[in-house]
Amino acid sequence: AAAPAITASKPAETKPNTIGMDSQVLAAVEAWAKAWTDQDMAGYLGAYSQDFDTPGKMNRANWEKMREQRIVGKETIRVVVENPLITITGNEAVVKFKQSYFSNRLNNVSAKTLTMKQEGGTWKITSERVGG
Repeated sequence: AAAPAITASKPAETKPNTIGMDSQVLAAVEAWAKAWTDQDMAGYLGAYSQDFDTPGKMNRANWEKMREQRIVGKETIRVVVENPLITITGNEAVVKFKQSYFSNRLNNVSAKTLTMKQEGGTWKITSERVGG
């Protein structure tokens, strides 16, 4: 009788384990939007990494003051995240979505991209841009 053929199997391709990370990233984005809606500045600013790339290289303290002036004291704010598309590569996530912003003075719908990284077990925003 012929000996059974031996075939070498190549190891399965390994992909970084991102299972469950999508939901963690989405939860962080939704918590950011809720803090903004609730005018909860501690929660809102806490969603941003210490490494956040402030617009125009503004210093962090001035950026935080500007955000607070734009957020706190509005009669109503509602921020809605729609159709998020999350791409995770290692320790970084890119989230593209449609952001709908409603307040007593302004309604605005725009495409938004947040870049996030894991810091201490939570996802923090390192950059944000309006548009694709």
